[in-house]
Amino acid sequence: AVVSTQSTGDELTDGGVQVIKSHKDADTLLVRTVEEQLRRDKSVQVFGNDTDILFLLVFHCHEYSSLRFGDVETHKVWEVMTEAERLWFLLAYAFSGCDSVSHIFGKGKVAIMKMFTDPKNRDTLVSVLGAFMNP
Repeated sequence: AVVSTQSTGDELTDGGVQVIKSHKDADTLLVRTVEEQLRRDKSVQVFGNDTDILFLLVFHCHEYSSLRFGDVETHKVWEVMTEAERLWFLLAYAFSGCDSVSHIFGKGKVAIMKMFTDPKNRDTLVSVLGAFMNP
C-alpha cells in the first residue's frame, strides 16, 4: 500500500497498487492509517515531505522493516539512534513544534535532539521536566 500526503499516486492506482491519500493535514491520523496498513499488508510506502510525519513514523512504526518514508527506511533510523536519543525522541518532536503547535524560536528538531541528548544537559532537563510534570 502507498500512503501519500501529496496529490500523487494516480499512476500507481492505475497499476493496481492501493493508494491512500491524506488530503488534510492530520499527521497522527496518517500515522495511524500507516500502522493499520502495516498490520495488513506488511509493506507500506509513504510519500510526503513533512518531517513531523517522519518523526512520528520512526517512533511509532520502527518495528516494521518494510516501511519507507520516501527513500528513508524508518526502522534503520531507529536502529542507529542511541538509547538517549530514543528516550528523548518524542519529547524533542513536541518541543520543536509541528504544523499546529508552536515551537521554540530558532530551534529545529535536530538542534533540540542534540540539546536533549547531550549528557551535560541531562540534570537540568530532568529537573525542568519534573517541575513541568508536577507543577
